[in-house]
Amino acid sequence: MINVLDRASDKTQPTAHWDTLAQSYFAMGSPLMPCAEDTAAMSQFIAQTNAAAGNRGVNALMWGVTPVIANLPWPTGSHLLAVDRSTAMLAQVWPGDIPSQRMSKWGEWLDPKVDQHAYDVVIGDGSFNCLEYPTQYHQLAAVTHRALQPDGILIARFFVKPANPETVDTVFDAALRGQIGSFHAFKWRLFMAVLGEQATNIAVRDVRNVWMQANLDHAQLLRVTGWPATFLKSFDHYEHSDARYSFPSLAQVQESLATLFLCDQVYTPTYELGERCPIVVFRPKQIARDR
Repeated sequence: MINVLDRASDKTQPTAHWDTLAQSYFAMGSPLMPCAEDTAAMSQFIAQTNAAAGNRGVNALMWGVTPVIANLPWPTGSHLLAVDRSTAMLAQVWPGDIPSQRMSKWGEWLDPKVDQHAYDVVIGDGSFNCLEYPTQYHQLAAVTHRALQPDGILIARFFVKPANPETVDTVFDAALRGQIGSFHAFKWRLFMAVLGEQATNIAVRDVRNVWMQANLDHAQLLRVTGWPATFLKSFDHYEHSDARYSFPSLAQVQESLATLFLCDQVYTPTYELGERCPIVVFRPKQIARDR
């Protein structure tokens, strides 16, 4: 049995997690990064909103600088503003401003200094998972609600833990048996397994601690899975990271936004671990707009 015997998050100094991530961003794949199935679903939701607005184009706000979202086939006349607090992500990951079509800016999501009630679409990929649950979910929901027009929508992909979490040993065993196709699916499964049934928020350093304690045969793991050796080294980036992620259940996500939003649609992708990566469309409750 693997346990978090010595919590790394209590012992080491923080470094710039997102600066490091920016350097390796384009080496990551599904489900960490959105794939064609995700972007097709997002595009459909955007097209529906544009049609309802008379096909004039949409004014959109994105939490983060996800390139594949920036490069969606946005309706003619649309404009996208992307907000991120990491200068490295803005410099290395954002695909570039296009006059009158898209731009990025530095900003804190919980205090982004954006126009109120100005956006048809607010969109993000795993954005909420970068925040502390439930307090910061409530805060970002409030910021998003103020940013949206009355008929606007929030489109967000969430990473959610299953109703019956796996154990860490189960995840490691599945990997060593070649039963996990993507390293990136393995990583999210490990994060959620380390969380267990009750916890929701986790320091990435604690996941590295579990990985190191496991003392797996890396040569065997690479031989069985076919994963590049560089993928395994990605755990080293967590050693001094100050980052924390959150993995609530889908029910907890919906509950955390329920005061301000109605859950309109849930799309469950069909790819590996897609059941834990739903794309959820929320509509703002009008009765609460001025809170």
